[in-house]
Amino acid sequence: MQPGRLGSLTPTAILSRVAGRAARIAKPHAHLAVSGQPPVDGRRRRTPSGPTFREAAEVFVKEYTVITLGERNPRDVIQKSDQIRVHLNPFFGDVPVADITAGDIQEYRVHRQAPKENPETGTVRRPARSTLHGETVTLRRILKTANRMGWISAMPDMSVAYKSSGKISHRAWFSQAEYKQLYEATRERAKNPKKERWRGRVSSCTISCSSWEIPVYGRTKLNAFKHAI
Repeated sequence: MQPGRLGSLTPTAILSRVAGRAARIAKPHAHLAVSGQPPVDGRRRRTPSGPTFREAAEVFVKEYTVITLGERNPRDVIQKSDQIRVHLNPFFGDVPVADITAGDIQEYRVHRQAPKENPETGTVRRPARSTLHGETVTLRRILKTANRMGWISAMPDMSVAYKSSGKISHRAWFSQAEYKQLYEATRERAKNPKKERWRGRVSSCTISCSSWEIPVYGRTKLNAFKHAI
């Protein structure tokens, strides 16, 4: 309080104002209390409400099992269910799906990639990149399911922070002399393969054809490759 403002007040008024201010500091939200109910403490975070991640995961598994019936390997459906039961639900299970943010997803990655010691063997292991990628795909599909259900308005950012793409790699290559040596050795083996069923596969190694492409146009591509060499 400013001294100039207090100078115009009587001692009784000053004591009344100070007592009222002390009461508001002790009970900051007492004026918001409703008759018969405890006052609301604004410093305490309210319990969030809405469909939880566990409920969204149950809807996803139900839809995924029916829609992919006969189109995907049954082991794939079982794998998704195991990822949810073992890893995703223990971390996100009771969290309202609308409250899951990009920071929560990053915390899950850190939680999974942290080295963990096996109590039986004592070895320290981390999940493989493909394992964590599969769990992230399942998490994304669950959040998309929640989006279709209208439980969230938008998908959170799921990009990996501080890391480049794991698919970038350098492929091996041959010099012209080395590739010619490989082709000539392959041609000699193709004339007399150990097994007849290997004849097309040996040729496919040199012309970048898969096994199903050889009967279709492999011979034409092989002849063009010979002329190029």
